Amino acid sequence: MRSAMHRLAWARVLALGALLVGCASRDKDGPVSGLSADQADELNAQRSQFETGDDPPMSAATHHAAGRLAESQGAFSTAVAHYEAALKLEHRHLPSLYRLGVVLTQARRYADAIEAWRRYGDAAGDDPAGRNNLAFCYDMAGLNQLAEMTWQRAIERHPADAACRVNYGLYLARQGRTQAAMELWKGVLTAAQMHYNLGAIHEMQGRKEQAQAEYRESLRLDPRLAGPREALSRVQ
Repeated sequence: MRSAMHRLAWARVLALGALLVGCASRDKDGPVSGLSADQADELNAQRSQFETGDDPPMSAATHHAAGRLAESQGAFSTAVAHYEAALKLEHRHLPSLYRLGVVLTQARRYADAIEAWRRYGDAAGDDPAGRNNLAFCYDMAGLNQLAEMTWQRAIERHPADAACRVNYGLYLARQGRTQAAMELWKGVLTAAQMHYNLGAIHEMQGRKEQAQAEYRESLRLDPRLAGPREALSRVQ
């Protein structure tokens, strides 16, 4: 959800298959034909060892792939378990740290998500996506001061990052700091998009007349935008 969270789309999907090898025989436990008894016993012992041997241990990458598969099937608890298993094997496995943060945020487990994004930030270094997601979780958890401070630091280090500027602007607009929000959006949003965002904030907070005014201004500036037209018809 790029409007609320900048996602990293670099997860790798691994296809895992099993190769089955065996000898055709009517009697599964009988000797291999055409060999001496000793040779047959030796080969049967090797076959038995192959058939009953343990599967190789799962790597962090394999757990990550299994987590992505679980996510695609809506099994989010299973996905979390796989990402956590990957991190037990590799504490700084960035793909698993990132997806863990995403899943926990989507599940609204904000305290756990904040911890995951902090861990991601420690491992990834100065990554604007991680900082933006951490700030978003602070915001959703009601930790306003931490949210604002985190966005400010992210923008200081990455002034051109669109996700940080848009999300911090939305935060400010919800606080009634409209001018500051629009200053942040300059350069990353058009004027029509800015007014559309303001209309959405007014609508969310129950101010229908102000929402209608912003949606109309957005359409005046750019009549091609479908979003404000649909929103206007919804709130009228």
